[in-house]
Amino acid sequence: MAKTLEELRIEIDALDKEIQSLIGNRAELASAVAEVKKTSDDKAVFTAPSVKHKYYAKSLNAMITPSKIKIWHTYSVRLCQLVWHLNRVLILLI
Repeated sequence: MAKTLEELRIEIDALDKEIQSLIGNRAELASAVAEVKKTSDDKAVFTAPSVKHKYYAKSLNAMITPSKIKIWHTYSVRLCQLVWHLNRVLILLI
């Protein structure tokens, strides 16, 4: 049996709480790492977020190729067409 809107909202709220908790835990761990680096070694390396973002962007760019973009575009166009046709069918049924 399909879930009700209320049940789905309750599940989403529970996931949101879990995500907030995990983000809070991560922030605490990051703070603890900073404290350890401050006290343990004068040469501790603090990685700027921008450095990590550049690394992730490079990795992402390496994974995305023109052929993958073309495939994604083809499927997204087909999906839009399917949704459009389903919408038309629903309108006709109403």
